[in-house]
Amino acid sequence: SDIVRELKENGELEGILGRGPLALETPEVTISDGAIAALEEHWDGDGTPVIRLEIDREFRNSLYFDSPRDEDLVMSDARFTLVMDKSSARRADGVVVDFLKNDKISGFKIDNPNEPPRVRQLSPKELSMMLDGGKPLELFDVRTPAERATANIGGTLLDTAGLERLEATTRETAIAFYCHHGHRSQAAAEHALRMGFREVYNLAGGLEAWSQDVDPSLPRY
Repeated sequence: SDIVRELKENGELEGILGRGPLALETPEVTISDGAIAALEEHWDGDGTPVIRLEIDREFRNSLYFDSPRDEDLVMSDARFTLVMDKSSARRADGVVVDFLKNDKISGFKIDNPNEPPRVRQLSPKELSMMLDGGKPLELFDVRTPAERATANIGGTLLDTAGLERLEATTRETAIAFYCHHGHRSQAAAEHALRMGFREVYNLAGGLEAWSQDVDPSLPRY
């Protein structure tokens, strides 16, 4: 049940069963200088920023200003204090918090190596920022050749040759898929997960969203 699962994640189930609570090891969490600077800029409390990192059982992240609570794990640094509940702390080892900013988008980026593989949704601006920033990324277009001739944002057409390229790509490579509205590319991305890829992205809204949010000159159809 959800209650039993929560007790287990908090390390409390063993105590109820008479085994004693599981020891909670302090996770290694890295917060970049850029992220710290952004936190300091928006912090209006006394002293250094106090930030809470929450990671739920689906590995969805929340990062916000807060104060320590009972039973929290508190990690203090010269420039900030990080607080987490026990469940989040057990999922946080290796987390990297960064702050990305360019002329199109700004925001915090949280990478968690413990997160199970899943298709990650990218907004057009996020994908554009990744491409402009030179992130190593294999981009695949899952539409028909006729659609690609009408409008495209580069990448490899996922035809027979494209499928062979995908199959030959190392599974540690980050890959992203796009189509007209994001549905066909979602299916292709889920297939890539089954192939063993771990960092898989889908362009949410497809080229239709791209033409509205990034490049209005891109032909719409």
